[in-house]
Amino acid sequence: MKVDIREKALRILHDPSRYLPLLFTAYSIDPETQEADWLAASLGDEAEMLVKRLLVEGFYRTRETDLIAYARRCILEEDPYASE
Repeated sequence: MKVDIREKALRILHDPSRYLPLLFTAYSIDPETQEADWLAASLGDEAEMLVKRLLVEGFYRTRETDLIAYARRCILEEDPYASE
């Protein structure tokens, strides 16, 4: 993950006006029919797409209760220089 994408994603996750609509949608979409379209709406904004992907992953593929904390932790645990 590039450093700038990581920083933008963390900014999203620290701004309730940015993450609450994403969180609400992650809880309400049907992953089989709506997930791809929802993610595709963020094409060109890799940070937002990353946040969306982590919220969906946290909700449907883990037992996490705090999806925002889960997304932050995933981003912080990943080496920002690994893909550069």
